[in-house]
This record gives sequence, structure tokens and C-alpha cells, in this order.
Amino acid sequence: MRILLTHFRFALLKAWAEKRTPLMRLGLFVGITFVLGTAFSSSFQQEDFGKAAVGYLSEDAGTGGDAYFQQLTATPAFAGVATFEDVASFDEGRRRVADGELAALLHVTADYSADLAAGGGHATVHVYGEKYSGVDAIIVRAVVDGFNYGANTARAVDALGETLPDGALTGTALDVETVGQTREMTALTYYAVGMLLFLLLFGAEFGSFGVSEEHLGALASRTRLAPQRTWQMFTGKLAAFSLVTLAQGGLYVLITGVLLDVRWGDIPVVMLVVFSFGALAIALGMTLMLATGDMKKTTGLIQVCLIGFTFLGGGFIATGFGGAEQISPNTYARDALFGAIFGDQLATTWRNVGVLWAVVAVLGVVGVLMSRRKTA
Repeated sequence: MRILLTHFRFALLKAWAEKRTPLMRLGLFVGITFVLGTAFSSSFQQEDFGKAAVGYLSEDAGTGGDAYFQQLTATPAFAGVATFEDVASFDEGRRRVADGELAALLHVTADYSADLAAGGGHATVHVYGEKYSGVDAIIVRAVVDGFNYGANTARAVDALGETLPDGALTGTALDVETVGQTREMTALTYYAVGMLLFLLLFGAEFGSFGVSEEHLGALASRTRLAPQRTWQMFTGKLAAFSLVTLAQGGLYVLITGVLLDVRWGDIPVVMLVVFSFGALAIALGMTLMLATGDMKKTTGLIQVCLIGFTFLGGGFIATGFGGAEQISPNTYARDALFGAIFGDQLATTWRNVGVLWAVVAVLGVVGVLMSRRKTA
């Protein structure tokens, strides 16, 4: 225990003596957070879409076309997502679609009723639109498909001599829900989390420098002869540097909360995640140093991890990577922080904290084993 505490104390003193660089980096990351949060603020604004304007025209020689549109436009389920308008001619409908006045034009030709009679109840409704993607196209497709499926179901049930219960074909065609009521995600909140984790990852440099002196410098030979175990050195330095990154992360949370009005939610849980991720970053740097035994190689690997983990964890771009993001510890720390900030997924927070500490344990075992191998 005395040896462990000695490593802990000297690591703290060393970090305090070199506090200038971490403090300058802290200020830099607060500035980056402000720039990113301002630049991408519009990308995180929740906007409700309006109703899609749909025109319709029946040129059917019979009564089938008029009956189709009469039932379609009178269906209550579609009233919340679309408005219907009878157009005077096909050319007018196409023009209004091209001008963006209508999302789509529904058109039945003169032989619609004849096709129904001759084709065993099958006829075509033509849908014309200028937008082949986006919300309007989805709405029109859902409305037409939903009505057709319902009508076909009613026809099939009627052919079997059965009767559908009242309300069987009613309801909401599209459920429009907003995440704003649960998670009011803003660009500042998102990038504050991303840059906090990026900042904490630099703790890997603490870890690598912390063990390099005793394994590469003038103290290397004395370290091998000293009556100590590698795990004591690893644990003592890990604990000390983890407190340093915790303080750095705490200052970041405080400054962004006061100056940028970032809401951090459950602060104690947030700080637990900060401490856990900081410990992981430090353990990563120490393990890489013990494994390579080369400061230059270790520095290069740390830089790759810094950029790669932050990128995959969505720190630079708010997007997914088809599951590849799961290999980045930033992803688990990010989701844990969001759970603590919004208070809606604390189970995820606790699970991911456990994942982070499991990674710390694995890195510790690997680092100690690699150090023993090199010493031998």
C-alpha cells in the first residue's frame, strides 16, 4: 500500500507541475464547443412538417373514379396529414405539382370503371409528383397505400360474406411524434458532450508520459530493481491521473454551463461518467506505452485513437456508422452522458459505465502482463 500511495502522490505532483498545458487545452475546447454549437445549431432544430397538399382528378367515364376519391377524401384518418383538392384538368394539376403548390396529383383515366369491371376489381390510380423523396412523398405514398389496403380488405371481407366491425378501418394513418418532449437536443448540448469526451481522451498522454520515465528514462534500471510490482505502479498512477482528468472535466462542465448555458442534468452522475472515461483514457495511454516501449510509437497510436474514437463516437459529425461506432468507447460514454443529462435512460448510463470500467480492467491486465514480458 505504501508503494501504491507513493506512486499516487508523485503522479499528482507531476500533473500539478505541468498544469499549464491541460488548462490551455481546456480553454481551447470550450471555444471549439461554442463554434461547433453555433455553426450547427440549425441542424438540431426540431420542426413539425405540415400537411401535404394533394390534388385529384377523375376523368372516368363511369362512376368508379368519383366514388374512389369521394371515399378517399372523406377518410378521417388522413385529415391530419394531407389536404385534398379537386383540380379542373390534368394539365393544371401537373403544372401545380411542378410549381410546388401540390405534393402530388392523383389521376384516374376514362377507363377506370371499365377496368374495374373487366379486371376482376383491379384498376390503376396514377400518382404524379415532382418530389421522389422527402416527407411529402412519404405522406402521399402512405395515404394512397393505406386507403387501397383498407379498401381491398373491406372488399375481401365482403366477398366472404362477413362484416367488418365499426372502426376497423379507421384510426391514424401516420403517427407523428416528436422527440422534443423527451430530449430537447441542441447543438451546444451535443457538441459539449462530444468535445468533453475528446478532451478527456487526451488523458492518454498523461498515462503514457507517466510510465515512460520509469520504463524508458534514467529511472528504468532502478524501477526494475525496486521492490515493487507493476500493478502497484499502474494503479497508483491511474488513480492520480484519473483525479486530474476528473478536475479538468469538472471545470469544463462548469465553464460550459455558466458561459454557454449548457444543461448538464444530473451532475453527480455526469461526473461519474467523466471519471470513468478519464480512467479509461489514462489506462489506454499507459497500456500502449507498456506494450510498445517506444514513446514515438505510443504517441502516434494515441493520436490515431483520439481522432478515430471521437469520429466514430459522433464527436465531429452527428451520424451513425452502421454499427462500427460500437468499437469506440466514446459511444458508450456519450450515451451514458445523454442518459444523465436528460434523465430518461439511466439504465443505459449505468450499463455503459460498467462497460467503461470493464475496458479499464482489461487494459490494466494487458498493460501489467506486457510490462512483465518486457522486464523478463
